[in-house]
Amino acid sequence: MYNQLHKYRVSHYISRRFLTMTFPPFRWLYYLFCKIRLAKTQKRFGKTYRVLLQNGIGAMNFLSGYENWLDEMLPHLIEKDQAVFVDIGANTGQTMLKVLPRFPGVAYYAVEPNPKCAEYLKELCSLNDFLNVKILPTALSDSEGETTLLLRYADDLLA
Repeated sequence: MYNQLHKYRVSHYISRRFLTMTFPPFRWLYYLFCKIRLAKTQKRFGKTYRVLLQNGIGAMNFLSGYENWLDEMLPHLIEKDQAVFVDIGANTGQTMLKVLPRFPGVAYYAVEPNPKCAEYLKELCSLNDFLNVKILPTALSDSEGETTLLLRYADDLLA
């Protein structure tokens, strides 16, 4: 039963719809959370950078243990400081914050079709003075053309 519900995201839909649409205390807390702007300095691998929470976006960047496997892989992927890194689906900059503080000379291309995430990435770059970043607010596909970005709800970061 759970597998069927999970397969069709029923539990996510019900919880999201119930909590945000009909449960006032959660809706008020979520509204307040979206009004917070918080920047915090973090340090990893001897490098300092700033993380940002803005408009309810960026909470994952405050978790230093997120995707630890990537921390181990990066020195093997980026052999020289003048490398090029293409982040397809840059989302809220989780990978950007792992790459650029350690390898500041890397030319970083962030491909992100979600307008809210792309705007957040611009703010994150400005906050950290990341100069070698090009944010491409587009999606990639194996065919040419245009389509509509489907969002499950107005503040969907996973579209």
